[in-house]
Amino acid sequence: GGELGDDVFVPADEFDNGFVVPKHSRLTQRFHTAFLQISSPVRMWIFFTLCNFLNYIDRGAFAGSLTAIDDDFDLTSSQMGMLGASFMMGYMLFAPLFGHLSRKYRPAALMCIGLAIWCLATLGTAISFNFWTLIIARAVSGIGEASFIGLAPTYIDDIAPPKHHSTWLAVFFSMIPIGAATGYGVAGIFSQFSSWRWTFAFEALIVAPIALSCWFIPYSEEVLYHVGRKPKPRDIPINQEKLTFLQSLQMLFGNLRYDVIVLGYSAVVFVAGALYFWAPGYVMEELDLSVATADIGIGILTVFCGLVGTAFGGWLVDRLGGTNFVAAAVCVFFSTTSFVLAFIGFLVNNAIAFFVLMALAELMIFAITSPVNILCLNVVEVENRSFSITMQIFFIHLLGDFPSPFIVGAIADHTGSLRTAMIFCCMWMLYAILFFGLSLFVIRAHAANTKQIATNSSVEIQELAM
Repeated sequence: GGELGDDVFVPADEFDNGFVVPKHSRLTQRFHTAFLQISSPVRMWIFFTLCNFLNYIDRGAFAGSLTAIDDDFDLTSSQMGMLGASFMMGYMLFAPLFGHLSRKYRPAALMCIGLAIWCLATLGTAISFNFWTLIIARAVSGIGEASFIGLAPTYIDDIAPPKHHSTWLAVFFSMIPIGAATGYGVAGIFSQFSSWRWTFAFEALIVAPIALSCWFIPYSEEVLYHVGRKPKPRDIPINQEKLTFLQSLQMLFGNLRYDVIVLGYSAVVFVAGALYFWAPGYVMEELDLSVATADIGIGILTVFCGLVGTAFGGWLVDRLGGTNFVAAAVCVFFSTTSFVLAFIGFLVNNAIAFFVLMALAELMIFAITSPVNILCLNVVEVENRSFSITMQIFFIHLLGDFPSPFIVGAIADHTGSLRTAMIFCCMWMLYAILFFGLSLFVIRAHAANTKQIATNSSVEIQELAM
């Protein structure tokens, strides 16, 4: 490295962790250097958190605009469901691709391109003239968002202070419920004064300059050196960018720690997706509450629990030491308590008792978010982190909230009881407890094996020295 001052731009050949900054064009380099001079870990963290907030405003705004969209296009319930599914398909399928490409291309450039696509798709939503143009716009919107959500957590993990990794990621992920709730509100405000289309046109206008600025974001290594900190060492040889997509998948599937964590979280997302979709209907059908009470009650509960639970989970992991074993133990505790609380909640017939138990259960479910993402970042090679997050996104939706609303609905139809279906949904959390519990043993065994290898290497070095 060399000495670093506040105004020093670190040349590419001064990085001592095996990383080299690619050459830029003269114009790009000028903006890139200027961006670096005003960058700091805290500012970059705030920037990415804001981007995540805006992404989820779009999701909430679209959900909040469905009634107005239906009035314009006269959609069936199936068609409205297809709109949500089209976004999820674009999001699920392209997230792993962006994660893989981040090895070969600058992550900031990929985020810029992705957010630019997202802006165009959002504008396409605003000007759509029939169901098919709308469904294409939503699918492309999912593709654009996929570029950001898998790459930003890795960047935050790089720049976060050593003792606050989980907390920083927790704040980032807490924008999911806050953004979605804000989106509902924004859609409601626009619907009072103008067409639902202006909601999405305004979104595109706001995000466009943010997307452009992503092009000039410095590498995390540059930001850390700029403030006098050293980046993480690189684990994979320099030819790692030559790995094919299938080879990258093989590396992840061969990592038992990663596999059991993703399977555990998929079970959590299965339950969460079904709860989010069916809870309002359950409250109306089984507890005889009005539509307004059900929607408002579940909405407030979800936003509050999402914000507090996500932040609390990350804070607790940092507070207890921040190790992989601690994060896995926290996941076991929260999944177990959420199962017990939700199970009891669907047995009671009192509305107040139900909402209290559901609030506590959702609090525990959201508290799993940060520990799981920390684990997915920590148990893989440094260069494989973005790909690990994007593949996690793919599998938790494929095995989680993508099929769960349909499965729970089918059980309700077959049994004639939504309560029975929701109790079945709660039982699915047992898979999460099982896999998170298994992760404790796998993580401990891996740590012991790593320690033994290090001890053997130390002994060999001492013997050679003698």
